[in-house]
Amino acid sequence: MLKVGIRFNVRDFTRMLASLQGLKDQANKEAQNAPDRASQEYRQTVIANILSNKYASTYAPYNAFYEEWKAKHGKRAGFWNLFGDLVRAITVVRTAGVKQGRFGRGKTYMFFAGVPEGVLDSGRKSWYGEGNIGASKSIAWYGRIMEYGGRFTTRKGGTQFHPPRPVFTPTANVYFSRDFQKIGAEAHKRITARWRKQ
Repeated sequence: MLKVGIRFNVRDFTRMLASLQGLKDQANKEAQNAPDRASQEYRQTVIANILSNKYASTYAPYNAFYEEWKAKHGKRAGFWNLFGDLVRAITVVRTAGVKQGRFGRGKTYMFFAGVPEGVLDSGRKSWYGEGNIGASKSIAWYGRIMEYGGRFTTRKGGTQFHPPRPVFTPTANVYFSRDFQKIGAEAHKRITARWRKQ
């Protein structure tokens, strides 16, 4: 008959359990912090790209009439920036939805970086005025038209096509393929360091 003996060290076992709990706690913490940090970094990056006209070389040129109107009455240079309303409206919002965390029983919140629905601009953007007339409009509405293109109704009841001039999508593609990876790498280092502290 084969007999196997096992020596059980309670102190070592307790330390192992504490180490595993520490890893679990750190992983949960990283899962909470990473989305917020990524959203904040993305917000800063997309604003910088708008202000620097990073993707302007790929855009269709302005309508000649609008280009002249903007040069006379606009307060900001470049695409995506007329009076600065859209840039000021870009924010990070934590969504109300809560779900169980992947690690443990912590709560996980989703974050949104962009322009929330319902935020209105300052108006005064009618081509028929001098930067002094025009009703306020939804910034998210015309942001979508800027990003994806689309048709809108003119003052005379006709429709006009607005070509896409994307900035949010290419910024996200670059950010999440490159910069976001750094957040994951840093989180991995902190989780590893937590294990080594035990």
